[in-house]
Amino acid sequence: MNLPAALVDLYITIIPFLEVAIALALITGFKRRLFVVVWVVYFMSLEFGHYVLEEFNSVDLIISIILFGIVDYILPAYEPSWLKSKSE
Repeated sequence: MNLPAALVDLYITIIPFLEVAIALALITGFKRRLFVVVWVVYFMSLEFGHYVLEEFNSVDLIISIILFGIVDYILPAYEPSWLKSKSE
């Protein structure tokens, strides 16, 4: 099963920017739930790629990362004290 080269090149080009955007959003708390979903979808795409390449050790590792993302989405939102409004 071969993917078109243009699709692979697009994915490889987008990955670094996506990783930085996800990291910044999760660190700052900006649209946290949205970026947790993006994070889970991103790691699911990596999971699929490793499964196709039969790299099962990586598949096992990525499953736990995906589950951390799901737990982060399910748990109540935590707002750091420096993000809370000053009027409280």
